Amino acid sequence: ANNPQQNFLGIEVHSPGVGACLGSAHEAELNNLRVMCHDAVEVLENMIPEGSLDMVQLFFPDPWHKARHNKRRIVQTPFVELVKSKLKVGGVFHMATDWQPYAEHMLEVMSAVSGYRNLS
Repeated sequence: ANNPQQNFLGIEVHSPGVGACLGSAHEAELNNLRVMCHDAVEVLENMIPEGSLDMVQLFFPDPWHKARHNKRRIVQTPFVELVKSKLKVGGVFHMATDWQPYAEHMLEVMSAVSGYRNLS
């Protein structure tokens, strides 16, 4: 509703999240949002051209709290590099989490990849 001139693509791997998003979008009468129930990595790898996105927003990804599951976190160097390849020059990769250890992990990963700068 705030940016009717822009198009948005939501990607969520869990169908209940997709349903909730579509319900909210319908209530808000949004016409510029499309939502996919799919793995975000596969979508970025196979469906999004390089250098085509103004922004990628990653909201509250699963933090995989247990140390043995940390490798499952989406915010890892290969994913961050993939996002960078899909962003236009000057594009923004915005991430949000509500768990401090994951925020620290995100900062660590992002600082190790060239071509990004922290805007916060």
